[in-house]
Amino acid sequence: MRAFRAVAMGVAGAVLSLGLAACGSTSTTAGSQPAGTQPAEGQPFRVIKHAMGETKIPAQPKRVVALDQSFVDAVLTLETPVVGYSTYRSIEDKLPDYLGSVAAEYGKEATPVGTLEQPSLEKIMALKPDLIVSAKVRHEALYAKLSQIAPTVFSETTGAIWKENVRLMGQALGKEELADTKLKEFEAPRGEGRRGDQGEGGQAADRLGGPFRR
Repeated sequence: MRAFRAVAMGVAGAVLSLGLAACGSTSTTAGSQPAGTQPAEGQPFRVIKHAMGETKIPAQPKRVVALDQSFVDAVLTLETPVVGYSTYRSIEDKLPDYLGSVAAEYGKEATPVGTLEQPSLEKIMALKPDLIVSAKVRHEALYAKLSQIAPTVFSETTGAIWKENVRLMGQALGKEELADTKLKEFEAPRGEGRRGDQGEGGQAADRLGGPFRR
């Protein structure tokens, strides 16, 4: 929580320093099912338009591999299990401490699958994910191979468009309303819409800022 707002404010500089400035916003849309409903028989849970095209997600994801730290945080904050992640800076052999209780609950099986620069396809495949998420700026060259392992959804980039990416994850996970709630909690002044510095809602909202500094 302590890092989120300051980190979010400094994200533009971090993005420029890494040469990851966004080329433009990405339009993302969910499938025809409203959030929280079950798809009709024979229909996918979601059809997501994203930076690399369109992806059908057969069932609500429950085993996600996130290949960028920002998506690790977003998926966990949206109360969905992360089973694999790439290592980079503050995220090495375990999930960062700032993730707190959400990592304990939804990151129990989380294991490294290689570095951010070189994730291991073999390790990812062994985890049997039902969704893989990352960014085009990170792993465009691997998209086709990742898509052969599991439905794969990419944002255009990371950093400055982090709010769009949280909403994208909400669509892919069928948790649009939860994503909106977490973003509103982040944007609300302390004491207005948050549950206090130690409250679960406030912690979850502040947690989102940690990853999006890159």
